[in-house]
Amino acid sequence: MKNLFTFLFLLLMIFSAQISDAQMVKRTKALPSEPAPKAVLIEIFTGYKRLERTQDKLTKPELEMALQKATQKMILDFEDNFKYCPVYYFYDSNIVAIQNGEIQQYIMDKNGKSIDNPVVQDGDTTVLLLYYGVLIPDESTPFDMHVSKKMLIALDYKGDVLPFPLPRTPGPATFRNIKSKKFNVFYRYSNTRTDTHYRACALRYSQLLKSFYGKQKK
Repeated sequence: MKNLFTFLFLLLMIFSAQISDAQMVKRTKALPSEPAPKAVLIEIFTGYKRLERTQDKLTKPELEMALQKATQKMILDFEDNFKYCPVYYFYDSNIVAIQNGEIQQYIMDKNGKSIDNPVVQDGDTTVLLLYYGVLIPDESTPFDMHVSKKMLIALDYKGDVLPFPLPRTPGPATFRNIKSKKFNVFYRYSNTRTDTHYRACALRYSQLLKSFYGKQKK
């Protein structure tokens, strides 16, 4: 009889855990304890470490040009299509400083100029750090997510990937008004020789933040 009670208790625990997981997966709205971001800080990938490892002088200029073109497309995409909150940019070489809360000194506008009056200050925790790359999976990563595919990834102010189900990636095109194929191609860049790519994602992510957190408070 004791073994039977133990078995039933274990079944109940497993069933409760499955219900909890299902509820977490299905949740599409932020909780009161999950504040909306005041701004997004987008990492500009300069590839400085990769360029240092590139020994072929004929390949290095091609890689530099590819990285610049991909960055141009990303900035154009966000300037045209991301409407949820202010967008600032920073170089990947300054990521540690940004994670340490040193924001004002390193963020830039679309032209690479410093920001006089940003909506976020040093030490602000209500920012999202965005980069375009490969998601490094953790224990909260859904099994059906394609983690080897390059995509927009959202981190918290400390540089940790947002835990699921927070909006850490734009996800699939679930919003039916994501423009046309021609629209998406305009913001796309691909160079297979240098493995440098960018696909339009600013509009999807902007709409996802609005759907998850609600309208941005003025």
